[in-house]
Amino acid sequence: MEALTVATTADNDSIHQAVSHAPDNPVADLLIGIYVSVVGVVGLVLNATVLTTLLARKQKLKGVEIFIANLTFMELMQIMLAYPVIISNNFMHRIIVGYHGCVFEAFVVFFCGCNSIWILTMLSLYRYLKICHGPSMPKNDRPFVMTAAVLSCLMCAGWCISPFLGWGRYGLEIHGLTCSLDWEHQSPGYIYSIFTCIYLIPLILMIFSYAKIITTVRASRLRTGLQVNKSEYKLTRVALIMCSVFFVAWTPYAVVSLLTVLQQNHLVPTMVALTAPICAKSNAFLNPVVYFLAMKQFRQETMQLMLCKTIQNQLDKLHHTKSGSEASDYEATNQDLLSPDQQMTSTL
Repeated sequence: MEALTVATTADNDSIHQAVSHAPDNPVADLLIGIYVSVVGVVGLVLNATVLTTLLARKQKLKGVEIFIANLTFMELMQIMLAYPVIISNNFMHRIIVGYHGCVFEAFVVFFCGCNSIWILTMLSLYRYLKICHGPSMPKNDRPFVMTAAVLSCLMCAGWCISPFLGWGRYGLEIHGLTCSLDWEHQSPGYIYSIFTCIYLIPLILMIFSYAKIITTVRASRLRTGLQVNKSEYKLTRVALIMCSVFFVAWTPYAVVSLLTVLQQNHLVPTMVALTAPICAKSNAFLNPVVYFLAMKQFRQETMQLMLCKTIQNQLDKLHHTKSGSEASDYEATNQDLLSPDQQMTSTL
């Protein structure tokens, strides 16, 4: 508890300075605010569309699609809970949410990012098992997929809660208007642990999974001349692209953070230090873009869903208009059937 109190005091002081300190580069703040706003709006629309389309047939989802639904939910949560704080801070050129708001933003971004990388890791392992050990996989693999997603979430929750218990700390990033893990805090055990468990191990597992998939597919093709199921191939390709995009977006931030831990941040150019966290946050809208571009069937399902909703809305309006018209005609007919005295009484 003492460690938590000390961490809170230290962070509160640094964040108070960020609240009262004049902006060093207001133009950069505005540009970052505008960029994150665009990423947030585009990501919100695309991820919401993906999730709505998947949930429309939730009983028929394949294993890959369950993982993608979980990934999409995490990205939506990050956009809705953390991005408004980031955008407001940059437009106001100061931390406007105080210490607790800063910690909340850092926790949400770390939790969602950690979940995303482990969901993609589980997705890679799932594709490896499906392609390389298909006959031994159960026909109904939904329980396996759901268990993997829950375990990923619980593991990430443990890493993200640790700073509240004194192991690690949340604090300001280099830019001074966003919050994350405090990479300069004197808890190297925690920093090295998360770098290993949330970056290196997932990266190794993904490389292993897709290397084995490629080897197995080539060997099968040479041995039997048979092609892998087209649907399975497409799903594997989508998973590989999504994993690659994730690491391209997050690797600059991981490298900058590691150099900060090693006290070698003087080797990092200022522009790189500023753009690395923003590049990582761009991943929130990249995955749905990949899914839309790579999966023709998904695009068709999305268009059908949107078309059905549009037609249904038009039918509802038409039905409402028709009902109102019929009610008016019925009332007019009744009025015609009444005697003049009755019509006068009805009018009164």
